[in-house]
Amino acid sequence: MTRDRASRQRGVSLVESLVALALLAFLSLLMLQGVASGSLLVGGAMRRTATAETIEGAQALLRQRITRAWPATRYDQGPPVADFGGDDRNLTFWAPPPEAGGPGPMRRYHLEIAGGDLVLSGRPGLARRDATPEVLLRGVRRLAIAYLDDAGEWRRDWAGQARPPRLVRIEVEFPAGDGRWWPALLVHPVTTVDVDCVQGEIAGRCAGR
Repeated sequence: MTRDRASRQRGVSLVESLVALALLAFLSLLMLQGVASGSLLVGGAMRRTATAETIEGAQALLRQRITRAWPATRYDQGPPVADFGGDDRNLTFWAPPPEAGGPGPMRRYHLEIAGGDLVLSGRPGLARRDATPEVLLRGVRRLAIAYLDDAGEWRRDWAGQARPPRLVRIEVEFPAGDGRWWPALLVHPVTTVDVDCVQGEIAGRCAGR
């Protein structure tokens, strides 16, 4: 009887060990799946954060440039007009150079889509040389710009106007399934027209000042 009881006890211990090993393997599998899922979630969150920061940076740069648009004036179209304008696909204006580069002449900036990228090009003076394109966003399908006039109406173009618009609205569309989102950007150019300011050909400053 004693030997039978000892045999049963050893058998129960073996079964318990197998069950414990099975449970341990199952728990290890769950932990590995959890770590993998967590890594995917963290990676996805980091990519979304990087994308949002890129769009936020592009909007901040455009807001800073357009807000500080220089009050240049053109006289080649009859009455003096603001040297600020464009249509629903591009925008041209004068503004100071990036602060990181130190003091410098005013630059004539041009915002457009080039090669599927949202590009802001800036060049000193009126000459076309030395243009410095800056890619703000890659893989852009469409750029839509609108201008708010004094009557409170949105226009698709701004040309030959005596002053800059009250607001500039910039919208960007991405290809289908891209996943990125551009919140509509509204910018108020704080400048008014300076009819005594005529941009110099080379220096990019008001001639005679």
